[in-house]
Amino acid sequence: MTPVERVLVLQGVDLLKDVGPRHLLALAEVAREVEILAGDTIYREEDAADALYIAVEGRVRLSVDGNVLSEVGKGEAFGSWALVDDSSRGQRAECIESGVALALDRDAFYELAAADLTVLQQVVRVLAKRLRALVADQPHEARVEGEGVEKPEAVKEIEEAQAATPESAAESAAPPVPPTQGEALKAAALGKPKSASAAEPAASPDTPISTAEPTGPPRAAE
Repeated sequence: MTPVERVLVLQGVDLLKDVGPRHLLALAEVAREVEILAGDTIYREEDAADALYIAVEGRVRLSVDGNVLSEVGKGEAFGSWALVDDSSRGQRAECIESGVALALDRDAFYELAAADLTVLQQVVRVLAKRLRALVADQPHEARVEGEGVEKPEAVKEIEEAQAATPESAAESAAPPVPPTQGEALKAAALGKPKSASAAEPAASPDTPISTAEPTGPPRAAE
């Protein structure tokens, strides 16, 4: 596919409907073509969500525990949440009609978005609309979902640090490798803690000012 053909495919995706032509062209350049064959499994429920897919030709069935959720065809995207969530897929995607799909890897997306946050803002805006639609029937329950059930991330980090062995602590003391702009943006969007920087040496306290009287011989009166 030519870059122009990829742009036309991306342009028809609801998730990217607000993205401008310049940004679509940039996304088209990093998207990769994937051949899909009938009977193949594109990803499973337990697989890590690492890319968004768009069906160019062919058809894909989405299911959970054998229960069919939907089928997607030409111009339709699936696995969209992979751009903002790195948990497991939670659904199975199986090709039921051979064709071609475009895959947009999350890492490539964030490297591009790091140079221009407009792309990320537009995608997140569409995903937010989808989320509001999903919880529209139970808005009050959705606002408190998970509260009091899961430990805050800060508490988890403290407990993990306390449970670390001396060997693991020594390994973690090594100077971290600075992340790229895309990696830093991806970590922020996914809610990942920043890499701990090398510990700075503690500043030594200031030398106290002596308040004792001089001990030399008294000066003669003038």
